[in-house]
Amino acid sequence: MELSYSATALSDTATSAAGSAAADEALRRLSDNFATLLHSPDLADGFIIIKGEPDHAIPVHRCVLSARCPFFRGFFSKIPKGEEPRIEMKDLVTEFEVGVDALNAVLGYVYSGRVGLPPGEPNKCADEDCLHRCCKPAVDFELGVLITSSKFEISELVSLYQRRLCNVLEFVVIDDVLRILSVVYMHSHSCMNLFTKCIKTVAHSDLETLTLEKALPKYVVKQVMDLRPNPPPSESQSADSFNNHVKKLYSALDSDDFELVKLLLDERRTSLDDSCALHYAVSHCHPKIVKRILDLELANINHKNSRGYTVLHCAAIRKEPEIIMSVLNKGARSSETTPDGRKALQIFKRLTKYVDYKRPGDEVKSLTRDQLCIRLLEQAEIKDSVVGEPSVFHPDAGDDLHDMLSYLEDRVNLARSFFPLEAELAMATAEGGGALKFFVSTTLDETQEQKLSRKKALSETVELGRRYFPRCSTFLDNLLHDTQLMETGMETRKERFLEILGEFGATLLEDKQANGTSALTPSSSASARRGKKKAARIRR
Repeated sequence: MELSYSATALSDTATSAAGSAAADEALRRLSDNFATLLHSPDLADGFIIIKGEPDHAIPVHRCVLSARCPFFRGFFSKIPKGEEPRIEMKDLVTEFEVGVDALNAVLGYVYSGRVGLPPGEPNKCADEDCLHRCCKPAVDFELGVLITSSKFEISELVSLYQRRLCNVLEFVVIDDVLRILSVVYMHSHSCMNLFTKCIKTVAHSDLETLTLEKALPKYVVKQVMDLRPNPPPSESQSADSFNNHVKKLYSALDSDDFELVKLLLDERRTSLDDSCALHYAVSHCHPKIVKRILDLELANINHKNSRGYTVLHCAAIRKEPEIIMSVLNKGARSSETTPDGRKALQIFKRLTKYVDYKRPGDEVKSLTRDQLCIRLLEQAEIKDSVVGEPSVFHPDAGDDLHDMLSYLEDRVNLARSFFPLEAELAMATAEGGGALKFFVSTTLDETQEQKLSRKKALSETVELGRRYFPRCSTFLDNLLHDTQLMETGMETRKERFLEILGEFGATLLEDKQANGTSALTPSSSASARRGKKKAARIRR
């Protein structure tokens, strides 16, 4: 009897295990089948629009979303019959720019019931030495999934990504913690653990009160300040007096009121260095205001604020090419490091997606602002290690003022054709508020003084190009020195110009293969391809 009972029990156990395995397999197939719907736009009856260049329209199926999420059930029930439902993420999530990959991760879970692996390249920064766990692209992806899940009322996904962000919070830079807090406070009802941990982390950081007030609402700042140790009364009174004057200075900068800035500085109750007003301007103000403050030359360009950041570090965080070039042009040292050992170039790279700055050999359609900024910082590091500056003028330019202006105009004109972003940046940074207004003479009876002013602005534009875009400048030198181009008739000159333009792409490829670095800009290589096609048409 016992043997018979044991055999029966074993048989029942095996049957139960087989049934469980079959059920698991059925669920897996069901999950896979629903997941394929996400990639079946022909069956979709709605769209989720997400901001981008161009905007992305992700096709969705309202029956699946309605069955899985109360949010979608309520949303689709309000759509009139026959009308195609469209959800604009920029209207739904106003406090954070959710990426396509984050939205796809959420939709992937909605359709399949499974949490997929994080995306590869879209989750990486441009720094080859980074582990891509705590850099801005990785944090932005997880933050995007968290906020989207909160909006769509997917509680299990909110819990998972809240835990993930809490686990990396102590390893990310404090600027990113502040950014996470500035987003999460609006979702504190569903992300309370993350919100509380962010508050504690920021409270124990070295972020100044003025920085907190700029980034966070008052009641969140109060929660942070309540957790900070109070200074002695005497120090507090002295600090309040100083901070009030600094607040006035910062307020004047926010208002672009340059005259008020100068008046406040003339009072000598603080300086640009003591108040770190230049750091503030670089972080928050318009590039033209930054340039005017820099032109006062009242600040130590390499002065560090209380956090150990230079103005160039702040410019790298701002990611504005005109500001970066203006700061470098005033003598900022790219070799300066933050207390944790980061240079401006590494700061910038860890804020930049790898896909927005592809390595040499990858195809890109056009030059991006991120690529331009990284090249500026890379060239600055090279320049810091090289003694002396290159000559501004080509030997064939001549000494005559008229010849010099003709040469400069031709050179800047060519630069604007081949390297538009670099040329615009150099012209905007040049002395006198940019060389654009000095590009060509606007009057037939131009005075000597006007010619000299124009020469000065254009000369500085060329000098900035040589300093920060040397390969571009070398190409322009060769182009202007090409006698076949400059001394032939109009038709032959046009054909030769297009031939050189076509050869430009081959030169770029050879340089990449030989040196492993990008010789010239992707926008230029695109121009080269266009030029080669034009040359072929002319010959035909």
